[in-house]
Amino acid sequence: MLRRSAFKPFRAFAPMFASGPGGKDGPGWYLALLNWSYDGAAAVGVVRTCLDRSRDRPGDTANLLLMDDWRPQLVGCVALLIADPADRAVGELLQAIRRGSWIAPQLLATAALACPAGWEADVAADVLERGDSKAAAAFVAVSSSVPPELQALAAADDEGGAEIVRQWHTCLASALDEAGIGRAWPAPQDREPWQMGPDDDPHLREL
Repeated sequence: MLRRSAFKPFRAFAPMFASGPGGKDGPGWYLALLNWSYDGAAAVGVVRTCLDRSRDRPGDTANLLLMDDWRPQLVGCVALLIADPADRAVGELLQAIRRGSWIAPQLLATAALACPAGWEADVAADVLERGDSKAAAAFVAVSSSVPPELQALAAADDEGGAEIVRQWHTCLASALDEAGIGRAWPAPQDREPWQMGPDDDPHLREL
């Protein structure tokens, strides 16, 4: 078992990593936010509690997103979406996307829900430069304006980036609803947040 000091870098969100459904000896709550294989509603509830206890919500969330580790980045995504608009670390989210991450689909899904219109222009070139086909496929899934070069790169994806986006969003929305946590992110008025119709995902009807 890790010492308590090992969780200090996560600041207010240390409980997401220090324990989980099985207590301190099992996987942390963060893992539930990846594959939703166990109690997602409880996991987002822990994120909510951590956020409420934070003395610096934007700073603590930004700290997670800027780590070179998908685990805190994933918690940061959920924290950002739960947070009030004024407390969202949007700049750090976009920076994480530009740097690249194993959870690029989840980062891009979060950006599509929380970032101001035009955010795509801030990250498209970096995804293309890295040759990241999974991120490109996820980008295509969340953007209504995709450069042809990214479309071509997305076609080479064999990791299911677009499907990860859709499934993660659907499971997250269900977990938040089950936990009674409001989904405060606004829907763009001039386009759908995903390149799929509302009938494909019942949660999109509420966006």
